[in-house]
Amino acid sequence: MARNKRIRKVASLLGWLVFSVALAAIIAMLFLPFVLQYLSGSSSNSQLLKTIQSVQGNFYRFFLVVWVLVLGGCFGSFLNVVAWRVPNGRGILGSSKCPFCNTKLSFFSNLPFYGWLSSAGRCRTCKLPISIRYLIAELVLGLIFLLIATVGMGCGGWYLPTRPVDKEWGILNFVLAPKLDLLLIVIYHLIVLCHLYLFALVRVQRLVIPRSIIASALIGVVGFQILWPYVQEAHWRPDLEANSDWGAHFWTTLIMGAATGAFCGWLVWISHSRRAEPHGNVWSECFFGMLVIGLAFGFQFALSVLLAVLIFDSMLILTGNTGHLFQVTPITKIGVFCLTCLVSWRVTSYFPFWPGPFSDSTSLVLAIGVAIVLANFMTFFSVPDRLES
Repeated sequence: MARNKRIRKVASLLGWLVFSVALAAIIAMLFLPFVLQYLSGSSSNSQLLKTIQSVQGNFYRFFLVVWVLVLGGCFGSFLNVVAWRVPNGRGILGSSKCPFCNTKLSFFSNLPFYGWLSSAGRCRTCKLPISIRYLIAELVLGLIFLLIATVGMGCGGWYLPTRPVDKEWGILNFVLAPKLDLLLIVIYHLIVLCHLYLFALVRVQRLVIPRSIIASALIGVVGFQILWPYVQEAHWRPDLEANSDWGAHFWTTLIMGAATGAFCGWLVWISHSRRAEPHGNVWSECFFGMLVIGLAFGFQFALSVLLAVLIFDSMLILTGNTGHLFQVTPITKIGVFCLTCLVSWRVTSYFPFWPGPFSDSTSLVLAIGVAIVLANFMTFFSVPDRLES
């Protein structure tokens, strides 16, 4: 009871803090330019206009950051619902309900972040605790949205290896002067990351990833590329120009990405064969997770994610850290390193032996060989507590 009151008090303080910051930002935008002009002793209208524009620009930036964070939280809340309902044979339509007493949640209880905090992590009707993973899932996806929006729209596509960085970049261009092609690429990458995130949410609950969710991911990735082929950032040959038109190269890139992704998924599953049952859900999450990545970003990117996962696990084995971190579900590690490789795509594309859009055949063959060796190396190690399949 005391813990419940403390959480409610913290939630109330956070609510008042957010309200105070928003009110202070509005007041600053309206009155700060006049205060600055008075303190500086300047009576120039042009100087006042520049100050107003600067303050307004900072206010808009703050508002956009909050808006993107809340938008990601809304998608995180929705994916939480999908991850719970679809594997249990329920539809995604209809109001959200308490998982214990089946009471419909109010509008404010469905708001991301605020809903869980305002109820102190408990149902308002039956008072039973609601898992904190709902709040964490909303917050994590909100931060992912903010990160991709920043390195994408905010930095002029800085993370894209084959696309020139826009000279006029900044988070205000996200609204004031958006580049349609860059905006579609960012949306496409967020769609891929949301599906991988959904896979991970399902597997965290030790549930089977439904075929409908897998089909949604595959159809979404392939369909988006068919509608806008220029979202293909890495082609199957380094000498091809980025964002090439529709043609044989488009389908070759897709097929090679799918084949490599499936192969990488098989290697990830092989590396986990001693930590999980040699069949069932672990094979499914490894195979389809890497297949989506291969289709979405190309075969070079799939190899880079595979190497990152295998190197991470190998380091844990060599250092003896085979606890909870070692036993995280494979799709979670695949998703984390997919995000890591994505935001550092431009940087790692210049590494000599790391697979990237400009890698030659020697580097790619070397990467495949290293991946096979690492995957087979990890099959000799097992841990007492095995993952559920």
